[in-house]
Amino acid sequence: MSYKGRFIGLLIMVMSTLVGISYALTTVGEIEPTSIIVMGLELPLGWYIGKQFDKVKFLNKQLQHMAYHDSLTGLPNRYWLTNHFPNALERSKLHHRELAIIYIDIDRFKFINDIWGHKAGDEILKQVSKRLVNHVRSRDVVVRHGGDEFMILLEDIKQSGVKKWLNEFFKLLQFLS
Repeated sequence: MSYKGRFIGLLIMVMSTLVGISYALTTVGEIEPTSIIVMGLELPLGWYIGKQFDKVKFLNKQLQHMAYHDSLTGLPNRYWLTNHFPNALERSKLHHRELAIIYIDIDRFKFINDIWGHKAGDEILKQVSKRLVNHVRSRDVVVRHGGDEFMILLEDIKQSGVKKWLNEFFKLLQFLS
């Protein structure tokens, strides 16, 4: 598009920064935005919009992660499980496979927090979560359900596999204590 001339059509203050949009008059008499001016720097409008879109996508991804993951351990949380469990159940029905959910609660965890403090309790939760993640298959999911509660979603596993998994896990716990 060829332009007859350019002029600033809009100047506003955004968070103490002067922002403007540069408009141009086309040869056919139409006015089009051509660039954005931020702090005296003129940027092509397409570049600026693209950067803003990238920022929005990044922030949306971060919000999604924060909504469905525990901030302390990084594990999926109960909301993740609530949203994904129906899909896992449907897959198991569709493919005629079994699934299991294992619930784990750390006994006397309140005592740990009361005696050694929340920082020590947080460290224990992080260590438990790491050990659980290291103990499951790559397709299984460890979820921090809340507080000192964890759930493990084991897909495509037979009942004998669950028993074996639990026996190995209890041996690991005995070794740690």
